[in-house]
Amino acid sequence: MNQIFSKVTIYYRGDFGYSKVGVSEARCWFDKYAQHPNALFVEFKPKGKRKLKKIVESSKYSVLIINGWGHPDLNNFVEETIDNITARESVYPSYDKRYDQEFDEFISHYVEESKATVLVDFRKQD
Repeated sequence: MNQIFSKVTIYYRGDFGYSKVGVSEARCWFDKYAQHPNALFVEFKPKGKRKLKKIVESSKYSVLIINGWGHPDLNNFVEETIDNITARESVYPSYDKRYDQEFDEFISHYVEESKATVLVDFRKQD
């Protein structure tokens, strides 16, 4: 499986919740990585950038790809500004399962309301 996409938005799981990136081109495939026989590789070029970036997920997949740009961010932090200094604090500890629960609810509601086209949802693959 080797899929190629252009002008998409990628959501993926990090240490402290989900991140979103607008992408001009992306390529996804499964391959061996260390001791993992079916790691997910996503290579992409962020919108307005020249260099490629890569996501490698080896056990639990989190990547979701939606057609187009301009999709909303999921707020995974609390922000406080004092004297023009902004501090961000994550809502939950790293790798907390509540990030997944919140993202599932958020993205389900968003896709249903906006009629956004989900191209690939790797979260549902083992």
